[in-house]
Amino acid sequence: MTEAFRRDDNMISTAIHLFIDAWPSGWMKTIMDFKRNPKPAYFAYRNALSPILVSLRTDRFAYFVGEKINIECWICNDTQLLDENAKVIYELYRENGEFVMRGEHPTRITPASVKYSCETDVVIDKVNKRERFTLKAIPLDENDKVVTYNDMEFDVFEDCTVPENKNVVFVQLSENGRFEIAGETVEVKDCGMLPVHFVSRKTGHPAVEMFKPKDFSYWYDKDSDMITPIAHRTFTADGFTAILTSGNTDSNNKWNKALVCAEKCYQGKWYIQDWMATVTFQNSKYLFVFQLRFQNTSLNTIFETVNESVKYYNKSRLH
Repeated sequence: MTEAFRRDDNMISTAIHLFIDAWPSGWMKTIMDFKRNPKPAYFAYRNALSPILVSLRTDRFAYFVGEKINIECWICNDTQLLDENAKVIYELYRENGEFVMRGEHPTRITPASVKYSCETDVVIDKVNKRERFTLKAIPLDENDKVVTYNDMEFDVFEDCTVPENKNVVFVQLSENGRFEIAGETVEVKDCGMLPVHFVSRKTGHPAVEMFKPKDFSYWYDKDSDMITPIAHRTFTADGFTAILTSGNTDSNNKWNKALVCAEKCYQGKWYIQDWMATVTFQNSKYLFVFQLRFQNTSLNTIFETVNESVKYYNKSRLH
């Protein structure tokens, strides 16, 4: 958030509203605890306030192999430094530290200003199922001296095809109300405050065990070309097994755990209730792999085949 403010040339100053925890409670919004020990956010905030900041910006944090990875690079300069002949070096590394590639763009560093510098042009040709990469950006002055640096992580997935599985039925809950689905009463309602950008995978379900802690958060929507909410609605259904959860208010306006995605085996078929009426799987790599877990009958491997095409999953809606 602070880097976003730094990239806004109309922003003069910012402030932290909640700086230190109030004893004995802890606030997730503060950046220091009540003993004055800094939390991780403190260091992120400190780095974002660097007098000269190279800021990397993207709405996407996951890609397939072969896709262009374009990440914006901005130079935010609060000093009087002027360098008309600077350049930005960007380097890409695998999670194990292996060097992948290097690029270079000329840039200008002007006093007390914010400038869009360049955009990376990176393509990953091959990964082992899923790999994390780190992009490093390093502005150099006209004497090739490092001015500052920053980095950003993103994931790249192996391209693959969703195998058709007629025993799996995806039921999209696109409207509020009560429905009879797979022998159960399902009540659907809007999220209690606003649509949510993240949901919890801590359900112990095998379909989400291979995902990482932040996978179900801040998904990029290709149609909107921006990050959009993951879920606009939640539901309750006693006979379904939770896969992904969130929170919502009940009939007494009290907050409780609510379902975002759940399953039930009914008359020989697996019924998967989900939120995907508002997020199509082509627009999120995490959602694509999530779908693949269900279409794969064994559920023992993530990727069954690798192909350039993506087959749309077989779905139906029941009332």
